[in-house]
Amino acid sequence: MMAILGFLSLILALGCAAGGLVALLAGRRLRHDPARAAWGRVAAAGLFAGVTLAVVMMEAALIGFDFSIRYVAATRNSNGVARWRARFCYGHGSWLP
Repeated sequence: MMAILGFLSLILALGCAAGGLVALLAGRRLRHDPARAAWGRVAAAGLFAGVTLAVVMMEAALIGFDFSIRYVAATRNSNGVARWRARFCYGHGSWLP
């Protein structure tokens, strides 16, 4: 379930990024239309929400030993303190830069 929710949140973020870019370009072409700028802000909020939800789902999978996710199965061992398990998302060789 976490993998599906994380994937869908990344699809949401991608759609918001594309929609925000279209709103930005259309607003600029139409002489700074305020309605387009409002859509750009909504798209930026959706992008933030989608990426944040994906990171939270990955953290939950790392802490909860969800080995159905390939990254968790490849980088985790089942012994360790929860605060150290949560740091695997940000450490050397992590999926985040």
